[in-house]
Amino acid sequence: RRHRATILGFPRDSWVPIPGHGTTKINTAMALGGPQLTVRTIESLTGIRIDFWMLTSFAGLRGMVNGIGGLTINVPRRMHDRFSGAFFSRGRHLVHGAGALAFARDRHDVPGGDLGRSANQGRLMLA
Repeated sequence: RRHRATILGFPRDSWVPIPGHGTTKINTAMALGGPQLTVRTIESLTGIRIDFWMLTSFAGLRGMVNGIGGLTINVPRRMHDRFSGAFFSRGRHLVHGAGALAFARDRHDVPGGDLGRSANQGRLMLA
């Protein structure tokens, strides 16, 4: 199939074999070898070839979202997190850069912590 995107998240503290570096937390792959090693690690774990990937910074994400005039996201449940700045009622919201970043960063006020945050990051990317 073409013109499809699939989001697959991995908890950042998962212990996995990193090619050439033994077993450690998956987020260590980025520190050791950047996106290339991270992709190799995930491909070796899953057997799935990764064709495209995206890496951005907080400022880059804010700029991208602002550059397209915002994104409409569906917030599955109320969010009230002072750490990330995510303050949303349940439902659809038009967010601009700062709001998108807050939505993507909240892991304290979502069920599942880091897993919930990964799900929200996927929602944001597919918006």
